[in-house]
Amino acid sequence: MKILKLLPILLCTVLLISCSEDDSEDISSNCSTVCEYTLEAGQDPGSVPASLHGELNLVLDFATPQSPFPEGTAATFTVSETEMTVEIEGEECITLRNPYRIPGTSEDNFIDDCRDDYIFGISADQNGNLNEINLGSIAGGNIQFLGQFK
Repeated sequence: MKILKLLPILLCTVLLISCSEDDSEDISSNCSTVCEYTLEAGQDPGSVPASLHGELNLVLDFATPQSPFPEGTAATFTVSETEMTVEIEGEECITLRNPYRIPGTSEDNFIDDCRDDYIFGISADQNGNLNEINLGSIAGGNIQFLGQFK
């Protein structure tokens, strides 16, 4: 009988503990590679609008001849205010943190200066919907456009 009385108490305790854990979303949990960009002098910190947060399944369009990925390459971008996990078909994923905003635009740029020397520029249209994610190379210190994920 004591066991039956203790069972509801034990069950409630387990439920309380499981609900009180930190439920904050860590979008990098599936990626072992994390790259945190350090803003340069004069760069404004980026903050991706809430309307673009979440998982975006996109396809590469307008690929240039220099692009390492052919047109039609699928990618999944998981986006939060200051973090983007990039999963390009056939590549290891990477989580990028600390974007910068191009002044006078709605484009937030996530920099991979740890592994592949890419820049991913996410922007919203006038209605707050996804416009595109531009892919560029930052190798050699200059940004070279490589394509757009739409």
